[in-house]
Amino acid sequence: MKRQLIALVILAGIAALVPAQMQQRSNEVELGAGVTSSIFALYGSANVSVVHKPEFIGGGVAAKALVGLTQRDFYLAPYGRLEIGWVYLGAGPLLLIRQPTDFAQVDGFLSLFTTLGLGIPLDDIANGKLVLDLGADASLTPSPVFEGDSGNVFADILATLVATTIGVVFNTVKVNLASATPLDSRVRRGSRNWDKNGAVG
Repeated sequence: MKRQLIALVILAGIAALVPAQMQQRSNEVELGAGVTSSIFALYGSANVSVVHKPEFIGGGVAAKALVGLTQRDFYLAPYGRLEIGWVYLGAGPLLLIRQPTDFAQVDGFLSLFTTLGLGIPLDDIANGKLVLDLGADASLTPSPVFEGDSGNVFADILATLVATTIGVVFNTVKVNLASATPLDSRVRRGSRNWDKNGAVG
């Protein structure tokens, strides 16, 4: 219950922030959804960001939710976000809200969440009001525990440690494919003197 309350407080805080920020000309409020995949798990993702970006560089806050499509787990990552042109990067905590069904069980605060990617406005498709989001996250989420079964106790322990460690490392990196749209009526970067090639006009 404590984890759910923390998630509700974070989401309520962002929801309260959005309406006021949408009125500011130099702010970008964006809502996105897509899929995120690690080597072992597939997630549906949702992201909301509020960024003050008068020109080429901007910064703000964001939150990303990951809903496990294979493990039925749930994570929430509130993070600080920096945008440089089409490039964005961010970092913050990753909170485990619901445990995975088959992977190792963990408690409480889970790991550091970092993200890096490109938000490319699709001017030719939707006049810049639709953004293609391509990126990658790094966060330590639960992964399968591999067990050796050779019959040799020491060899099995070593094999388990090595295989599980490799699995955790590869499961840390997750790739993203998503689309996003501004929550106001302005063209996302067209009103910021951006053209579709990412150059300041």
